[in-house]
Amino acid sequence: MPLDLFPDLVCQRVFLGWDSPFLPAAAHYLADQHVDGRRLDLSDWMLTLPSTQSAHRLGELVYALAEEQKLELLAPKILTVGDLAETLYRPQKPIAIEFEQTLAWSRVLRSQDPESLRPLLPILPDPETLGPWLELAGTLRRLGTDLATHEVTFADVLAVSETDAERQRWQLLDRLSSQYLAELSRAGLSDQHHQRRRAISRNEIRSSKRIALVGTSDLNESVAKVVAEVDRDLISLIAAPQRQESAFDWLGRLRSEAFAEYQLPLIDQQLLPAGDISDQAAAVSEVVSDFRSRFETGEITVGT
Repeated sequence: MPLDLFPDLVCQRVFLGWDSPFLPAAAHYLADQHVDGRRLDLSDWMLTLPSTQSAHRLGELVYALAEEQKLELLAPKILTVGDLAETLYRPQKPIAIEFEQTLAWSRVLRSQDPESLRPLLPILPDPETLGPWLELAGTLRRLGTDLATHEVTFADVLAVSETDAERQRWQLLDRLSSQYLAELSRAGLSDQHHQRRRAISRNEIRSSKRIALVGTSDLNESVAKVVAEVDRDLISLIAAPQRQESAFDWLGRLRSEAFAEYQLPLIDQQLLPAGDISDQAAAVSEVVSDFRSRFETGEITVGT
């Protein structure tokens, strides 16, 4: 079920604009909403940001605001999107790290009858050489993870495959994926995407804190489905003005189609001709150097 079918009221969306730095605006919004006497009480909140750097910076800003206003700070929990889902349920077994997942895939591949792997790879690595098998295993791990972040399984791809060769390949990958999960389980480990689906199906998603999604406009489908199960206050702070609300879904995620034909209000004098990536980088460097003579570093933003 597409997440857009959930009512918008499930998540309060707050549009903070894009005319000023976003993280200071987010810190001020949170502070303004939660001052209680001489205390800034954010202890009931879990603030989720896209990266470790942004999470650290928001923490600094909140602390600075409390000091500036001479408020006692009851600090929030601050984490990154990558850590959010696994704080909302208890995995059945510890989550395997990437290297452990790759080893599990490698063991599964090397245990197969070589002929059965022909739909996947016409020329197989030397059975006695570990390196190439680990490389192939890493490729399958990345493929499975990439599909899973969009809530797609090998079986889902198999269901829409059009040719016999495609069906054979995805049927094999679906079978190998089941063996990969079993291999992890024998090692006392688990796969995070499988565990997320399990937790959702068993209604095990819980949060002891209210959740604020801060600038998480590219939150992937796997994490979003976990967040959608949380029965706590949920807000999304969005780095865009209210007039752009149709460009974001109920969780504050960017609708890419809404910006595909968006026209930036640029004038010809603001456009600089540049060729390949080296020319573009040099042009950006020159502009930033020029800006540095007129603005503080924190007032300059480079977008890509």
